[in-house]
Amino acid sequence: MLDRNDIIAGIFIPIAVTALLAAIAAWRRWSWGMPLAAGVGFLAGYAAWMRSIPRLGPTDGSDWLFWLAIPLAGCGIACAVIDRRRWAWIFGACAGAAAVVLLRPLADTLGSSTIWLVALATVAAGAALVWIIGFTQPRTGSLWTLAALCVAMGGAGVVIFASGSRTIGIHGISAAAALGPVTVLSFRTRASAAVGVAAFAVPLLAGFLVAGHFYAEVTWTNLIVLLASPALLLVGAWLPTKRRWVRGLVGLVAVTIAVAAVTGPTALAAKKAAEANEYEIYK
Repeated sequence: MLDRNDIIAGIFIPIAVTALLAAIAAWRRWSWGMPLAAGVGFLAGYAAWMRSIPRLGPTDGSDWLFWLAIPLAGCGIACAVIDRRRWAWIFGACAGAAAVVLLRPLADTLGSSTIWLVALATVAAGAALVWIIGFTQPRTGSLWTLAALCVAMGGAGVVIFASGSRTIGIHGISAAAALGPVTVLSFRTRASAAVGVAAFAVPLLAGFLVAGHFYAEVTWTNLIVLLASPALLLVGAWLPTKRRWVRGLVGLVAVTIAVAAVTGPTALAAKKAAEANEYEIYK
C-alpha cells in the first residue's frame, strides 16, 4: 500500500511542479515547455521521494532512471522545437540507449548478447511508438494521445510496484503523475507538444519496464503488453468518423483495457501474497 510519503512526494509533488511549468508553457504557447514540464516534474518527485539525488554513476542500475530523464527531456524539447513528426521516431529510438545504460551494471550476469538484444528490441519499440503517436495525434487530438501515455506509465508503475520493487514502482507512478497536467493543458499548444512529450515519455516508459523486469519480477508478457499498449491508439485513429474526440476516446479506452488486463491481476496477486505472508506471521 502507498503511505503518506508515497502520496505526497511521489504523486502530489510531481503534479504540482509539472502543473506550474505546464501552465506557464500553455499561457505562452511554448510547445517545448510541455516535455520540459513533464521532465522537471518527474525529477522533482524522484528527488522528493528519495530525499536525495542519486550520485552520478550509481551502482544500483535503476537509479540511472533519474539521470536518464534529463537527456530524454532534452530529446522531447528538441522534438517539439523541430516540429517534424515524420522524424520524431528517431527520438523514440533513444529507448535502446536507456536500456543499455540500465542493464550495464548487470553485464557480468546477463552477458553482452542479452543486453544488446534487449537494446535492439527497445530501439524498435520506442521508434515505432513515437511514430504511431505522431501519426495518430492529428486524428485523435493531444488530450487523448497523452492520456494514453499517462495510463500506460501509471500501469507500468503499479505492475512494477506489485512485482517486487517498491522504489521503481513509485518512480513509475511519479512519472505518470507528471504527465497528468501536461495532458490536461496540451490543448493550448501546437501538436508538436504532444509528440515532444512522447519523445520523452516513451523511452522513459521502456526504461521503467526494462528495469522492472531485470531488477524486479515483471514478466515478459506484462512488459510487452504495457510497452505496446499506446499503439492501440490506432484503433481509434482508423475509425471512419470526423469527430476527433470519438476517435481519441475509443483509442484511450482500448489502451486502458490492455493496461488493466495486466495491471489488475498483478496487483491482486501481490495483495493475496501479502495477506498470505501476514497470516503466516501471526499463525
